[in-house]
Amino acid sequence: MTTLPTTGPVTSPPGPPPALRMTPGRWITLAIGVPIALVCIGWSAFSLVASIGQASFPVSTTIPVQNGRLVASTGGGDINVHQGQASSGTARLTGRVDYSLVRPRFTVSSSGISLQCDVPTGNCGLNATLDVPSHTAVDLNTGGGNMQVTGIQGNVTLDSAVTAVVNKNVGSVSTED
Repeated sequence: MTTLPTTGPVTSPPGPPPALRMTPGRWITLAIGVPIALVCIGWSAFSLVASIGQASFPVSTTIPVQNGRLVASTGGGDINVHQGQASSGTARLTGRVDYSLVRPRFTVSSSGISLQCDVPTGNCGLNATLDVPSHTAVDLNTGGGNMQVTGIQGNVTLDSAVTAVVNKNVGSVSTED
């Protein structure tokens, strides 16, 4: 005699679980979380494009020295300052402006040099050498860049957005962030 397996009553598969209720806490979480997540995704994508979209342009210019003082603001980047081949009344700047996406505004005026970077992410800065005439006071702001100053025979004020150094008759000063 053979025995056949027995089965129980035939039932249908279980139904889906009941839908979650949208409580006020869930609505608030969605209202705040979704925009924040979208902003984070957008900013990350913009930063990636900015890091890929690199460009540069050369800079070679003279800068007027007003009343024995040179004022320079580079908006980032590295700058080497030394007493050099400059004639009295003008300083000589040579280097390169590196940037991402949007070309910055580089201006030379009677009040010194300025580099205006409009994009808050990516690379933007001046990497240059500045030759100043002898006995010229120097006010230099790099906006976070590195500075190296050698052989200046005048007052020097350095501001790298992290530290400020004021020296008179600098033999050699170097700052790194």
